[in-house]
Amino acid sequence: MNKNLLKGKIVSKGKNIETICEELEISKSAMYRKLNGSSYFNSKEIKKMIKCLELSNEEMNLIFFNQ
Repeated sequence: MNKNLLKGKIVSKGKNIETICEELEISKSAMYRKLNGSSYFNSKEIKKMIKCLELSNEEMNLIFFNQ
């Protein structure tokens, strides 16, 4: 996962970690574990993230599936 690209996209959409956590229905600690690579976003969370950040297919692939 490309955490820098994801964080940049969050900021560019005028959101922050707290609002994303609310939209994903996860705790801040769970979000930070996911951002730091000790846990992963599940498919439901990725779908919600695509919707709330208005990610294109290319952005989705770059953020979640390229290593």
